[in-house]
Amino acid sequence: MKIMFLTLTLIFCGRAGFSQENDWTKQCKISEVIDFERKLDPDAKFLSYHVSLSKEYYPLADRYPTVNPVIVQRKAVGALPVYAEYFYTAKDSLLRLVESISLHVSEDFIW
Repeated sequence: MKIMFLTLTLIFCGRAGFSQENDWTKQCKISEVIDFERKLDPDAKFLSYHVSLSKEYYPLADRYPTVNPVIVQRKAVGALPVYAEYFYTAKDSLLRLVESISLHVSEDFIW
């Protein structure tokens, strides 16, 4: 009986844990991304830099031209990336590309 209870608990908890991943399998608007980032880290910094994408890096650049990305700088927590860049199209505000950057910090070096 305990084994059956444990098995059912793991199955239902596993589904609940993946529910957020399922949300990210659908294409979302940049406003949803900003809300997600604010929930993830209320103290996150939103940076503004001019960043463009080449067709070699983003093959759909001609079909879906993106505007400057929403760049988020987070506190380093576990395996989460420190920076995330969310590229979206201005016409419909749909998220087109996500790029993340992790920094490994030691006492003296960032590499």
